[in-house]
Amino acid sequence: MTSSDELSGLETALKCSSCGQAFSQAWGLKNHECVQVGERRHRCDLCGKGFTHARSRLGNLERHQRIHTGERPYECGACGKRFSRVEYLKRHQQIHTGERGERNTLQCGHCSQTFGDTEHLKRHHPDI
Repeated sequence: MTSSDELSGLETALKCSSCGQAFSQAWGLKNHECVQVGERRHRCDLCGKGFTHARSRLGNLERHQRIHTGERPYECGACGKRFSRVEYLKRHQQIHTGERGERNTLQCGHCSQTFGDTEHLKRHHPDI
């Protein structure tokens, strides 16, 4: 059997029976099949929410757990503000580059916190 024959056999063996998508790794097929049937093998120990993947861009248990731990590993180099997700940091950085205008323009009269609308400002300090 030549290497191309072996590859052809491997591709056939690692195809999803539902949709026909091919995988080069067995774990990729297994994860895909879990998504197909809605299986959630990974559970958050704190709230029980289920995920198909523990660590990946598709349903990330590790990322979810930051809600509970308060971890914010991504820091803005311009102002030091920290974020739980890299996409939130990237969106925030657009304020510094001028790609996106500053959202929070209403400042509390008692502290330096700013808000994007009067409703949030009122919730922060109801007597304003």
